[in-house]
Amino acid sequence: MPIYSQYEVPKDIINLGVGQPATSELPLEWFKSTLQDLSSTLDNPEFLQYGAISGYDSVKNELAKWLTNKYYANIKKKLNISHSISKEQLFMTNGNTGALQLLIDTYVETSDEIIIEDPTYFIAKNIFEDYGLNVNYVPIEKDGINIEILEEKILEIIEADTKQLQNRIFLYIIPIHHNPTSITLSHSKRLELAKLCDKYPKFYIIADEVYHFLNFENNDLHYPLADYHEKIISLGSFSKLLSPSLRVGYMYQKESTLLEGIKKSAILDSSGGINPLGFKLIETAITNGSLDKIINKNILMLKEKSNFVIEFLKQNDINFIIPKGGYFIWIDLNIDTNAFLNFATSYKVKFQPGVKFGQSCNNFLRISFSYYNSDDLITGVSRIIEAYSIFIKTKIYISGLEIKESLEKDKSIHIIDSLSSNIDAIIDNSSDENTCQLIKNLLDLKLNKPIIIASKDLTPKTLDYIRIYSMYNPVLIVSDVTFNINKLIDEEWKRTEKDSEIKFENNNGEIIYYKKIKNIFAINCVNYINKIIKKNPGLYYNLDNSNNFKMCTSLGNKFLISTKNYLSYFMKEDKECDYFILVKINDLNYNWIIFNKKGIVEKSNGNDLMAVAKYLHTENNIKYGEILDNKYIFKYENNKYYFQMEEPKEYTLKDEYTQNLKQLIEQLTGLNVVGMSKYIMVSKHLIIEIKDDLFNFDTDIIKTICSIINSEGNNSYNISFINLLDNNLIRVKYYDCEKLIETDGNAYSCLAIFDYYAYVNEISYDNNFEVNLLLNKDNIKIIYKDNKYFISY
Repeated sequence: MPIYSQYEVPKDIINLGVGQPATSELPLEWFKSTLQDLSSTLDNPEFLQYGAISGYDSVKNELAKWLTNKYYANIKKKLNISHSISKEQLFMTNGNTGALQLLIDTYVETSDEIIIEDPTYFIAKNIFEDYGLNVNYVPIEKDGINIEILEEKILEIIEADTKQLQNRIFLYIIPIHHNPTSITLSHSKRLELAKLCDKYPKFYIIADEVYHFLNFENNDLHYPLADYHEKIISLGSFSKLLSPSLRVGYMYQKESTLLEGIKKSAILDSSGGINPLGFKLIETAITNGSLDKIINKNILMLKEKSNFVIEFLKQNDINFIIPKGGYFIWIDLNIDTNAFLNFATSYKVKFQPGVKFGQSCNNFLRISFSYYNSDDLITGVSRIIEAYSIFIKTKIYISGLEIKESLEKDKSIHIIDSLSSNIDAIIDNSSDENTCQLIKNLLDLKLNKPIIIASKDLTPKTLDYIRIYSMYNPVLIVSDVTFNINKLIDEEWKRTEKDSEIKFENNNGEIIYYKKIKNIFAINCVNYINKIIKKNPGLYYNLDNSNNFKMCTSLGNKFLISTKNYLSYFMKEDKECDYFILVKINDLNYNWIIFNKKGIVEKSNGNDLMAVAKYLHTENNIKYGEILDNKYIFKYENNKYYFQMEEPKEYTLKDEYTQNLKQLIEQLTGLNVVGMSKYIMVSKHLIIEIKDDLFNFDTDIIKTICSIINSEGNNSYNISFINLLDNNLIRVKYYDCEKLIETDGNAYSCLAIFDYYAYVNEISYDNNFEVNLLLNKDNIKIIYKDNKYFISY
């Protein structure tokens, strides 16, 4: 185990995910000599007292002069600013992480919204989530964050905060040598961010500029982002420049409004300045000139190492962003890099998969060139390339007919000699007995892989096992060893077998021997493997291509659904559908992303789950499946869909709010409100049971009720007005409280109504039961069976 390091980096694995300075390059001699100098010159015992909260004046004075020179000495004038920094504009911190913690502790409350880039530094994202903040993602482009989507996100947060509880809306951004992409925010977009700060009083920006001075090109210089507006604060650190263990950083703000608020912290009032010893070491490094020498040495070293990696990646035709500074290279492999990481570990190499950094980064990975020397870097990247070349091949296991020789010639195929989780598909061309045993083994091992079965004369027993296996995997059955080569061999050909030799002969005396058939079979295998891998679980006898996209309707919502990205077509050309769903098929699970007409990702409302189930069934003949990482399960029986749902996460059947609201509605409308409850699942639902017949009901009264709820500051509810009838029937009308319009409801609304029905009728969840919802357009059945909820439609 390491003595001083944060964690152990195994010696037998090259971990290119380590985003730290090279241990061998840390300035140990500088540190020892600096301590000796301090010990001989320091004669004021006040140094051992609690330090000044924002840092010693002496260190802030030196830091201000150093930053002024580093930021502005060689930069072309772009902004009308003083081009100098004063000590009053600085606050010393415990690194950038400590600065981030101070800002959150002082200005942010749990459940507040915060905006981050997609992708971003994953530990910062984790910190925000640990504080209970709601993280909002905004994509970045080649020149930095997407300003248009950022403004939409700001407006969305402001409009949702009807009670104006959130005082500040922060954007956390890494504007220079971005982690993980290495992108630097353009000057024009920096000006656009400043305009947003003017436009929206609550909008503030935290700029993490830890890599600002690790610039490889002297002509690519930038101001700190704080120079663009007084509501922007820049964070800097010496962890990547000098030594992480010093834990010294700083905050810089032109007009120190945020800094002044932090100075009032009770914790800092008790503890005094953070890390005074580290501050003094930095002051010494600045005054004796050693800091600049060490930084310049590090820049040359990092640039040289990055060039080694860049040239190697270019030679192997890998897509990546060339860094102009910092620590990282962002690589696009167009594969699931999280799955690839598990595979690459066997090649003794690691990296950071893109999924850690953002919502739309599954195909990316980040490698750091800071930690290892050039030789180890090339070794590590070589291992990634080698593992990648195998990973992208289709890995197959062959049972029965020996076609290995033919398939080995195909560069897209990699043959695995034994059944394991590493295989992508199985080819079986053995006997009925062997096929039956193979399927049994796969079921026992719970090894779920696509399989092509070309065995002859399968018995009912074997077919039964195959059907069971096909509930969880795509299974393709072909007629015999010729593998549908009827175009080549028609009914005029006669097949004869002699010992191990097989030949086909027609009336003209033409002969095709077994070896030729074997090659044809191998070629067809490759074609069919590539198709069956992309199929959903089920039993197939052909693999015809399905439509590129399909429209599915669910509870009034119309969805355009496809496995291909038709978002641009949906936004510009499609006039009929409400949402576009991009379906991603991954082994047993069907995951998807839902977009609205603006191209913004939406949360599931349950209706999309039903629509995807319809799509999978109609387009791929899937009668059973697991959706969204096994949370939801659907099946198709007797021309009906059955969809398993999650139980409500939070509900209140009676509380002061619902009781007061019930009385208020009765007083103002004269209605007899039988009961009321509220639920919180993916969204908020309010159930209102009334005596009057909903289908002959004055809609103006319903709008009046919505207005009453709005006046209570709760317009975010989806309202379900219901009549409880005999024979487990419920009449339903849905309303959007905020827009005062009737809607088609969603699956979660149905589930809330079902739970309300069980409560008022005192039905125990120890029993199985069902109810029917009567809607304007659809009738829905809700089933509770074996401790699970199902929606049938």
